[in-house]
Order: sequence, then C-alpha cells, then structure tokens
Amino acid sequence: MKVEEVNGITVIVPELRQIDMNNSPKFRKDLEECLKDRTRVILNLGNVNFMDSTGLGIIVAALRNMNQIKGRMILCEASKAVKVLFEMVRLSHITNVYKDLDEALEAMKN
Repeated sequence: MKVEEVNGITVIVPELRQIDMNNSPKFRKDLEECLKDRTRVILNLGNVNFMDSTGLGIIVAALRNMNQIKGRMILCEASKAVKVLFEMVRLSHITNVYKDLDEALEAMKN
C-alpha cells in the first residue's frame, strides 16, 4: 500500500489489481496498519479493477471502525466493476465514493 499525507489527510492507495479471498488477509492487515492513529482518510481504489465480497467486507469494517473513533473515511476512483459491487450493497449509505482524488480531497475539507 502506498500512503501519503495531503494537507493533513491520509491518502491510502492499495497497489493490488484485485482484492479477493486469496489476498484479503494481507489487504486487511495492511489497511488496518495504515489506519492506525488516523482520523481523516481517503481510500483511493484507482488501481483496483476487481473486488469480491471479502474485500468489500474489509472496507465496510474499516468504515465502521473509523466511525467508532469519530474519524472519517471516504473512497475515490473506484473502477466500474467495483462501483457496481458498491451499488449492489448500497455502500453509498455508509460513505461517499468520489470520482477522483481531487474531488475527495475537496469533500474532506468540509
């Protein structure tokens, strides 16, 4: 995972092309490590072309954990296939998914 700070906001970029049951334990561990002690996070999914329910579950758990600590995590740059998965489970009721990083950074300012 690539992690960078932009104006006090943590941007996390998974370097995986797909997140599925084969690599989800590593994805979960890496994401949890990246989220430690952070309260303003953008998860940029620009590299991810495919995600199954295990990857989705990890993201939903991370969103819940951020809410519990009064943090905020939003998503951006989801591929068409990943957006379809998000729409099927109505992820937009939990968090926003922005078109690109600039839009997500602007939204995080508010």
